[in-house]
Amino acid sequence: MNLPADYATITKVMSLYIFRIANVQINYKMEVSILAAVKLILEVLFIIVCIALTVIILMQEGKSAGLGAIAGAADTYWGKNKGRSMEGMLVKLTRVLVVLFIVISAVLNIGSFH
Repeated sequence: MNLPADYATITKVMSLYIFRIANVQINYKMEVSILAAVKLILEVLFIIVCIALTVIILMQEGKSAGLGAIAGAADTYWGKNKGRSMEGMLVKLTRVLVVLFIVISAVLNIGSFH
């Protein structure tokens, strides 16, 4: 085993090892802080999606046509073009938000299995 003989070489080698250990610790802390920031962003986004989903579902009309469907009143312009109306947009937005809700909740739960 070759060990350095002088004190300057020993301190230089020790300082390099200490620097490497400190560098690993700093990188680890940076990775942990980045993961914590991503988790915080996902949690805030999840809360916004939940609130938006609740509001949009409450804004939608009921699906029952009522007595107008018996007489054929449901075949109006708005009944035929429901996809282009505000109700159609709310249905599409609900689908998108439900998918986001499921994906974000799955991603947030991945980290909870330690």
